[in-house]
Amino acid sequence: MTTLQDQQEVMADLAAIIMQVYALESALLRARKLAGIGHSSAEAAEAMTGLLADEAMGVAEQAARRVLAACAEAICCAPNWLSCAAWPGSPPPMR
Repeated sequence: MTTLQDQQEVMADLAAIIMQVYALESALLRARKLAGIGHSSAEAAEAMTGLLADEAMGVAEQAARRVLAACAEAICCAPNWLSCAAWPGSPPPMR
């Protein structure tokens, strides 16, 4: 993950996750609002939100897997990986 293209792909995946969360939250709030006022389409909105949730979770999961893989590769391949010992909760570096 050293090239600019790799970094942009990670940022694009993070943006995809955020977009899925935003869309799902919006749909959920709208469905709850319809149900709260007893609207006739509340049941359909609930079903559609469930379908959106299923699709959004799949998209977000795939993006998260790519982000985690890129981060793991960057940590394992970094020339100064011992500097990761400064992270909170990290074991002390071996000497």
